[in-house]
Amino acid sequence: MVKAILEFDLPEEECNYRTAIDGHKWKSAYNEVWNFVREKLKYHELTKGEGKAYEEIREKLIEALGDENLDLD
Repeated sequence: MVKAILEFDLPEEECNYRTAIDGHKWKSAYNEVWNFVREKLKYHELTKGEGKAYEEIREKLIEALGDENLDLD
């Protein structure tokens, strides 16, 4: 078994601490946006411009994950 322990000097590193412990909230928020875009593209009749805009958002979300070497699994 491998364990990881993160330490922060509070209050100086409060921002880093919040980022570390709120990771699941960021993932949840990302998933909410991802599912919103997916639903729009899959289930709604969109104009050409709307469809293009949602595709661009989807591509940016994929790019952002890739840039940070993250996945949602």
